[in-house]
Amino acid sequence: MPSFRHQRAGRQVAFGNHPVRFTVFAGQDKDKQGRMLASNPWRCMELVLASEKRSAQDCLAYLRQAHDFHVAAEAAKATARPLLMYYSFLNLAKTFIKHRNPSKNLTQASHGIKEAPQNTQHKRVTLTAQEVKIQRAYGGYVPILKEFADALQWPSPAADSCHKVCDLLAQVPAIHRPYSHTRKRAERLYVLEDAEFRYDHSAREVWAIMWVRKSEFGDTKTIVTLRSRSYFTGCLEQCEADDDHDNAIPFETKPCSYGRSAHEALAGIGRRSIEAGVLAILTPNGYRYYLSNFEPRLRLHQLLATYLAMFYFGSIARYRPADYEKMLQSKYGWVIEEFLGPRRK
Repeated sequence: MPSFRHQRAGRQVAFGNHPVRFTVFAGQDKDKQGRMLASNPWRCMELVLASEKRSAQDCLAYLRQAHDFHVAAEAAKATARPLLMYYSFLNLAKTFIKHRNPSKNLTQASHGIKEAPQNTQHKRVTLTAQEVKIQRAYGGYVPILKEFADALQWPSPAADSCHKVCDLLAQVPAIHRPYSHTRKRAERLYVLEDAEFRYDHSAREVWAIMWVRKSEFGDTKTIVTLRSRSYFTGCLEQCEADDDHDNAIPFETKPCSYGRSAHEALAGIGRRSIEAGVLAILTPNGYRYYLSNFEPRLRLHQLLATYLAMFYFGSIARYRPADYEKMLQSKYGWVIEEFLGPRRK
């Protein structure tokens, strides 16, 4: 068994006497550290965007259209839902792009993606053979995929590269487990049992520590593979276990330096955690986080993977509805319906 270094000595980051909850979405100030509970997230986004000076009008227009498509998708039947869900997600992506880059003109935009030509060359259409292809920029059109990646601060997928739809679905936390079981593949997302921000005031450094139960990995080979991933080693390191977390393996991020306050560096820690493969899903009990274990060439930001998969299902539902209906009747049908979200009753 390899030996691991001791955990860094430090204290949990807090505001007053209240510990700061770990989040990959940490901001730069106190107001952005807590969790906002909202019965209507669309209204919350609208209120935030309305306060912007440069891009409020465009952002709100895209957001309202995204909401309208979403409402229509919830009421639609299965064969029409994918197209409506994609256009809802597309307009949310445009909202986010304009929010991050108000000067970006999206009036002439392309999806930035298309179905791979080989998708229609098989006599029998199966989900495992389906791919999407990244388009090159053309005719002065702005590729939404690339702009979305830039807004997420994530490398844009290479032009002309192809991505299997199954590899995309595997990177969506909400359906990863049922997808893996349906394909009889080992799970590649491992739930964080606990995580927290820590700091060393004398060294002016802040970092995150996270724990994953040993049982999540299945066997030692899995964790060895994870530790070998370049994106993992660029930010995370396994360290010695502690008595407070039985049967859990701790991982620490590399520290970030800070000036007057440790909170200044939390955004950097959150960004590094995402780069290291930490994925998130919002549940009724708050965010649940995962460590991911994908080959670097397959790995995407989870929102980019969702965008690409949404595009594919929207495309096949629009242009090849008979093939889409067959896919819904296959063993992957319930996974696809879970990906597209529950219908309004």
